[in-house]
Amino acid sequence: MKVAIATDGSFVSEHFGQCQYFTIMDIEDGKIIKNTLVDTTGYQHGLLPTFLATYGVTVVIAGGMGHGAYKGLKGKGFDVFAGISGEIDSAVQLYLEGNLQAKEVGCSGQHDNTHQCSCGK
Repeated sequence: MKVAIATDGSFVSEHFGQCQYFTIMDIEDGKIIKNTLVDTTGYQHGLLPTFLATYGVTVVIAGGMGHGAYKGLKGKGFDVFAGISGEIDSAVQLYLEGNLQAKEVGCSGQHDNTHQCSCGK
């Protein structure tokens, strides 16, 4: 299985469609066997589901995510965990334990004083 985590340094990126990198983890028998950092340059927003599918990803973990991105990922068969924050390693460990809790989808991506969605930012 391959899990893609929207990445900002060692943390889950705050916004799926604007992250520059994904950490793709190959997991076998509940253990991480390989980490690969991939650059998303040229693949933002609507192109990301296809981009991730080319790597064989089946699970996506991200921070804020809009409805369109969520529907695009689900439509391609991905399991999606949105609204996740914190360190990547912690998020993946929670996922492997079956304890990763997704939050509401619907982030507008405006993370400033005009932010009006419910993504928790």
